[in-house]
Amino acid sequence: MASQEELVRRTHISELSIQLPFLGKIWLIGGHSPEKQIKQARKRLAKEPNNVRRRLGLALLLTEAGQNKEAVLEWTKAHLELPFDDDVRDDHALSQENAYAHYTFGIILHNTGAVKEAIQEWNRASEMDQYGIGQLAREKMEAAKNLGASD
Repeated sequence: MASQEELVRRTHISELSIQLPFLGKIWLIGGHSPEKQIKQARKRLAKEPNNVRRRLGLALLLTEAGQNKEAVLEWTKAHLELPFDDDVRDDHALSQENAYAHYTFGIILHNTGAVKEAIQEWNRASEMDQYGIGQLAREKMEAAKNLGASD
């Protein structure tokens, strides 16, 4: 049985495939190597280079494959397309996009060992979206805190 720490690291992609089907078929393909999933994500992104969700999805795949520098680069490109957090609080769709960006960055930070900073990003995500991504972010924060990361 996987430890709680391992579950924090590994579960986000399967959660997203269930909770956020708008990311596309790539998240529903089982049994493929991370390299193949990354290749497919890049192909889809090439067709829609300004698609923030696809770019954030690629960032998740990259960080899961241990390619954290590339993940940060893709996250940064996506984040530059988004409006400032304070400008979207009354727009549910944009608020969800920004929440997803904070959630994704939290995972990247967590995978690089910056757990306290990851918790801060997940907290931002949970403040912006009370359901969906916000719920996933709260679960990640709680799991990380239970491991003693917030001390």
